[in-house]
Amino acid sequence: MIKYEDIFNCINDYIVVTDEHDKIVFSNHEEAKILYDNLCHCTDKEIIEYQDKYYNFIKKEISDDKNQKYYYNSFQDITNFYKQNKLLQEQVITDPLTCVLNRYGIENAINDYRTSLDSSCVIYCDIDYFKRVNDNYSHDAGDLVLNQVAKILKDNVRKEDLVGRMGGEEFLIILNSTNIEKSRPKIEQLKGLIQNHDFIWNNQIIKITMSFGVSEFLPGSNFREAIIAADEALKYSKETGRNKVTYVPPKKQVQQKVITKKKK
Repeated sequence: MIKYEDIFNCINDYIVVTDEHDKIVFSNHEEAKILYDNLCHCTDKEIIEYQDKYYNFIKKEISDDKNQKYYYNSFQDITNFYKQNKLLQEQVITDPLTCVLNRYGIENAINDYRTSLDSSCVIYCDIDYFKRVNDNYSHDAGDLVLNQVAKILKDNVRKEDLVGRMGGEEFLIILNSTNIEKSRPKIEQLKGLIQNHDFIWNNQIIKITMSFGVSEFLPGSNFREAIIAADEALKYSKETGRNKVTYVPPKKQVQQKVITKKKK
């Protein structure tokens, strides 16, 4: 007659059976014991990370013919699947040209900021006269500029901040847990870094500038309104000379003041 040990030993998963006192009464592999000994404290999680690997964990109560209770613990190595799935998820939310978040990735990230307990600085920025780069040098040169602009922006903010490409030559930056006043030096630094950078294409130096619009998101307010306010401020920067920063406090009446000011 086939024994259950023989069946368990044919399964690729790492299996441990314990009694009511958490004593191991069976394991199908020495590695299974090691996993259980090291991970039994976190078996409330469905997926467990351990030593650069990922395991799907399943625990079930079983009993023998004498109604003695035991616990079936299974660790399935899903490392390859998990990493491939994570890579696919990153590809879905990442702009392939600039390697920053795409619009879909930004939309997902905004959902996290909606419940933030801290203020955030919202920055909408746009490359000035970008069409001239494409027309005077080539679309490949334009791609190089977009790629390097994104790198400059991303390399000069914190890990907890967000940089995304909204489309074309427009970028969105969210400086987390800060306000406009504290963000001013950083924003001016970003503008200067872009302005002073030499973009090299076929041994030619391309110089560009960027315009910025800045608003502030306050906890409990509407995040999309903060983005709209930053976008309106960006339009004002571009209509009044470009290569400048327009700061807008997160209040509708101030946003209206910017719009009115544009009409003069």
